Amino acid sequence: MSDAALSASFGRERDRSLWLFLFAMALGAICLRILITNPLMNEFVEYTTEKGAIYEKIHFGTYALLGVAAIIPLFRPIRLEIWELAPFRALLFFGFWVLAIAVALVAIGRGGSAGYLIDSYVAAAAAGLVLFMLPLPMRRTAGHVMLVILMASALIGIGEVATGTRFLPYEVGELDFRPTGLMGHPLNQGLMLAAGIGFLVASRFRLSFKLLGAALLLIGAAAAGARTATIMAAIAIFACLMLTRWQNVDAARQASMKLMVLAFAAIATLPAIGLLIGAGFLDRFEGGLIDESAMARLDVYRVFEYVSWRDIIAGTDIAIIQNIIETRLDLLYIESTPVILTFQLGLPGALFFTGLVIYLFAHLLRLNGRAAAIGIAIFFIVALSNNHLSTKMATVTMIVVMLVAFMQRPVARS
Repeated sequence: MSDAALSASFGRERDRSLWLFLFAMALGAICLRILITNPLMNEFVEYTTEKGAIYEKIHFGTYALLGVAAIIPLFRPIRLEIWELAPFRALLFFGFWVLAIAVALVAIGRGGSAGYLIDSYVAAAAAGLVLFMLPLPMRRTAGHVMLVILMASALIGIGEVATGTRFLPYEVGELDFRPTGLMGHPLNQGLMLAAGIGFLVASRFRLSFKLLGAALLLIGAAAAGARTATIMAAIAIFACLMLTRWQNVDAARQASMKLMVLAFAAIATLPAIGLLIGAGFLDRFEGGLIDESAMARLDVYRVFEYVSWRDIIAGTDIAIIQNIIETRLDLLYIESTPVILTFQLGLPGALFFTGLVIYLFAHLLRLNGRAAAIGIAIFFIVALSNNHLSTKMATVTMIVVMLVAFMQRPVARS
């Protein structure tokens, strides 16, 4: 081999090794943000407590994602295709404005409200930008890793129910044992498993693996005792079955295969429900859907009866609202993202922030298929039934990673 050929070969090998190194850093930062749950963070620093320095209130994974986003361009110039420009700019725009809102909150003395904006939304934007800096096959791999994490979380959650033992720390007192898997909270577990079904269908996994994986995610959501998520997971499976096109299956066979799977699902539904009841996974449904817990999420909106218009328009200290919730409404938590956003950002700020979220997801969904759209719809329906979108959980980061990972290059029209 000539010196020139040896040099070119060495260059290609070095280039490949560099990309693998950058990908490992990016994936490591994303997994750090997802797998180090809030209770686990509290084992190391005062993350969600009232004590501790301000730098302790930001997740290790958020620092890592911001660091990786700054490091990758030093090694590789960012090269994007035309179809990637719009979502990349949307992530930049979104991340900039959310960070600006967080800084403004700190400046006016509401720094406690800035933590979840940075850890949930700035971290999500950073994760999406980092993926766009990597080659398309590596993005796909990151998306598939997210799905493997969700399926592992479902399995661990089922194992936790069977053994009565948690895999990760959990700080919330509860009357009945509910698993958390890898997601840090039972309701967070249910949310992500239900939303993950749409992205599982959008993935490149084999059809048989998708069907088994979807069943596992549904069972995992039921095991978590997340009623809304369990119902929406079943709806997600049905919607994906009927509304999406199956890969590697010609159009002529799809209708007959879908009918066969639908018929099998109908036959298996009653035995499956019986098994879930026998395993204790559906105990939360015994009191129906509208129980004390569900009513608490409606009663929380009565807080507006006890505040002034100035508090609604300009916002106020969230501790004051928490006190009203506890003393006047006899509730423990503010289980509503709209309520939290309104009092933390003020009504105009809350509307602006909502517009930013809609803007971002509209751009990310534009290059995704129906299955991902179903996943996003399920995500927001379940998330808005509680306060998922106003916590420090990594749910938004996972969703953004999967949206970026499973984007499709537009087909050129002839």
